[in-house]
Amino acid sequence: MAKVTIVVPIYNVGKYIKKCMDSLINQTFEDFEVILVNDGSTDESGSICDEYEKIDKRIRVIHTPNQGSGEARNLGMDKAKGDYIFFCDPDDWIELDLIEDNYRLASENNADIIFFGVNNYMYNSKKGSYVYVGNRGLASEHLPFRQEFPKLYKSGLASAVWNKLYKLSYLKRHNCKFPRYTQGQDWSFNLLVYRDVSNVIYNNKNYYNYVKYENNTAVTRYNKDKPYIRERLFEEFKSLLDYWGIDENCYQELLYKCLLGEVLSESRNNFHLDSPDKFNEKYKKSKKLLNNKQVIEIIGNYKNEKAGLTEKILSTFIRRKFVIGIMLEAYSRQIFRSNFKSVVYNSKNFLGTANKKIKP
Repeated sequence: MAKVTIVVPIYNVGKYIKKCMDSLINQTFEDFEVILVNDGSTDESGSICDEYEKIDKRIRVIHTPNQGSGEARNLGMDKAKGDYIFFCDPDDWIELDLIEDNYRLASENNADIIFFGVNNYMYNSKKGSYVYVGNRGLASEHLPFRQEFPKLYKSGLASAVWNKLYKLSYLKRHNCKFPRYTQGQDWSFNLLVYRDVSNVIYNNKNYYNYVKYENNTAVTRYNKDKPYIRERLFEEFKSLLDYWGIDENCYQELLYKCLLGEVLSESRNNFHLDSPDKFNEKYKKSKKLLNNKQVIEIIGNYKNEKAGLTEKILSTFIRRKFVIGIMLEAYSRQIFRSNFKSVVYNSKNFLGTANKKIKP
């Protein structure tokens, strides 16, 4: 039986998947299995998966109709045989010692979860290369998980699934499954996982290489289900904090941070350039959102003195129901996002702060 199961949901990533797969099969640790769930791909992804299955006996390929990455991961979890499970996205890649180092630490400490750090890259489609743009490293004080959680949440390391190894028996015992949301499945899954977890350890080294592909991601595309997802994720987050019974000041800050992020995300979605709605309808939806009782109570009544300038401006827009300000921010992010990031990343590279260029 394999000690670690790696589950990879596959959907139309033929252009990137080989880099990911090569990083998996060349791990320094050999006692693992890879489950590739081809979720109804219409490009060459499925055939590439089949090729890797032929050359490495540790790989199993499952072909299914398209149901979304959450259901693909659930299927992989159901078929997993490892003591620990790792969820990898097919358009990213991992360091060659990720499994060896983190399995050793997890098993030695009988951990339910082990967190590790992330390197961030931007894909330059014109040059076909990856430009390093920073990282999200851990700075754990090795406190009990509920005390570490606020810092993990604010750093963005709590929401993703690909910077962790999970004990499979823990996930099954607590019936942790991915929802069928079209966005936010990782976060919803982790909110279930975190409810009763206690034995969590941290590895401060960065092992996962996460790539942003300009605007072609689930997060940046228009999503008609956004209002429902926003409501569900916020209620799930609030339910976790209520279940834990954490300190009131921390509770209010985390609710504010979560709802602010969800409101901004939905507002940007309302004014997405791909939205089929006319301008008046977009405006009405955003106005209704800013007049939401929960938004008024939580964002309107919380003063974050430590917030940066951008957060202060955007939270002020929300408090004053200044839809035009939210609209301009949303449009500017879309119109200038790719070009602006390209300039910034090229500048970093020129100055020597982004000196890793990696070919596919």
